[in-house]
Amino acid sequence: MRVMYLATYTPQAMKGLMQGADREGVMRATFEAAGGKFGSIVFTRGAYDVIVSGEVPDRTASMGIAMAVRATGSVSDLCVLEELDLPKVVASAKGVANAYKAAG
Repeated sequence: MRVMYLATYTPQAMKGLMQGADREGVMRATFEAAGGKFGSIVFTRGAYDVIVSGEVPDRTASMGIAMAVRATGSVSDLCVLEELDLPKVVASAKGVANAYKAAG
């Protein structure tokens, strides 16, 4: 499954970036350790400093990466986005729509 991580670096991590940290190599190794494949890393301006994408075998691997990154304390915010199969989601929603009743 495809996954994207949007992260905001801490001030200490920013210092590391300024000293020449190899983020692509680290993220490649991180995805491989989770049984996945690194896709890309893009540094951004705005609410998040970096977007990392790749493929992982399942949600457990996706959250394992997120947990390991958070545990380092190098990010102050981390958003995990997992790609969905929209036709399957729509089929599920159609089945649920008959059971769900709005409050009021």
